[in-house]
Formats: sequence, C-alpha cells, structure tokens
Amino acid sequence: MTTSFRRGVIALLLLSGVAASRAIPRGTKVHPLPMGAPLAAFATGTENAGWLDGYFDAQKVAGLLVLQDGRIRLERYGLGYDSTKRWTSQSVSKSITSTLVGAALEDGYIKSLDDPVTRYIAGLRGSAYDSVTVRQLLTMTSGVRWTEVYTDTTTDTWRFYSEQAPRGMTRTVSYMRKLPREAPPGTKWSYSTGETHLLGVLVAEATKKPLSQYLSEGPRRLPRGRDEPAGRDVASRSRLRLSVVDVGRRSFLGGRHLRPDDPHRSEAPAHHRDEQRM
Repeated sequence: MTTSFRRGVIALLLLSGVAASRAIPRGTKVHPLPMGAPLAAFATGTENAGWLDGYFDAQKVAGLLVLQDGRIRLERYGLGYDSTKRWTSQSVSKSITSTLVGAALEDGYIKSLDDPVTRYIAGLRGSAYDSVTVRQLLTMTSGVRWTEVYTDTTTDTWRFYSEQAPRGMTRTVSYMRKLPREAPPGTKWSYSTGETHLLGVLVAEATKKPLSQYLSEGPRRLPRGRDEPAGRDVASRSRLRLSVVDVGRRSFLGGRHLRPDDPHRSEAPAHHRDEQRM
C-alpha cells in the first residue's frame, strides 16, 4: 500500500465522519423562522409550480427555502427529505466559521481584523503566516501556497487530513505552518479549505472555547453541531450537519444582516472577487 493511498484512505474516513465525535448541546436561543404568506407565483396548479416540480426532478434537488424579512415564503423538499433531515454542510460551513469571526470581534475576543493571526495562533509564529492579518485570512488572500484539488491525493486538500501533529499542537496548525509563501499578503486570492480551518482555530484560541461550543452558545448561534477530537473542530472543517431551516437561520446570526457598509464586513479586493465567482 503506497503512502499516498494510505493518506487517501485516512482522508476519506475523516471526511465521511468515521472519526469519533462529541455532540454539542442545542443552543438555548435559537432564532425562530415563522411562516409568512406563501409565494403566490408557485401556488399549486400554477405554471411556475409545474416548472419547479420539473426542476426538482431534473436537478435532483433535496431542499429549497425562500426567506423574506425573516419569514418562510417557500419551503420545499425532494428525494425523500423533509424538515427534520440534516445534511453534512461541506463548504457552507466556511461562511458560518467566518460569521463566528465577526461574532468574536463583536464580543471583544478579537480586537481587530487587522491584527496579525499570530497574535491568536502562537503555533504559526515563524511561518509564512507571520505577516498575515485576520482580514487576509478571512478573504483567502494570505499569499500562502495551498493546492485545492480533490482528485489528487498528493495535494494539500488530501494531505491536510492525514497530518500527524506533534504533542501540544493541533493538526491544522501543524500542517499549515509548513506551507511556503507564493505571494505578498493581500495581493493574491486563492481558495483554501485549510485557511478556514485556521479561522476556526483562531476563534477557538481567542474565545478559549471549542468552536462548536461557541457556535451553540448565545443569541447568535445555530441549534447544534458536532465536535471532533485532535484539535479539528467541525464548524471549521465542513462537518456541520444542518437542516434547510438551520441554513436559513445562518442569515440571522447576531440578530442582524451585514450591510455593504457594515464595519464588520470584510471582502476580498475587487480584482479577486471576480476570481471567486469563476
């Protein structure tokens, strides 16, 4: 058995949830999503309702939720799913992790988005992340090299999950601190699952709580999560299991929407945003 094959098997086991985990208690203040007036355009018997039926069948859609002003206008399921079923959220978790960075900023655990990440993650000191800010980590513009390829077991995406960390250091930090720099911070956007994991570590270090625990506490949190051992937290590693309605609640973490002029809003530079849409 080759090393790359072993790494692939380990990564698949981790990604499929075989690793041990612990449940995080349900939050005590889950944001309600009351029913609103149904969308008349998709009422039973209308042309649009027939189109939506066809779309669900053709695209194998499992769930659709339309919210307006905090109320459910349309909720629809397919493939045998209903409102009680949960999905592994995969990279939807990235937006939840970044939202928790905003929560930690608002709660005072993170002082500024322009702080160096090494202020919160001591294990990154002396690495390519020395001059990277929290804002740059949020926008994936750190300039640190990362290869996001899912079909090649020699790339960072696969090797990351089979990292063996030294005692006292999380696997995330152990792997990410070894990566080289490929561009000055803030000058190049590169999609990086590893950096979302680092954000999870950053929030956990700043709050002194596992990320999933911080997620489940307080008025801005989602209903539940699962947390895995060895320093890898589900909310940062695409293992949150959410219903369609839970995903809808994500818009109301903190009790308000982020406006374009919100001081807590952080975006990649304009010349990188076009790359994100590709």
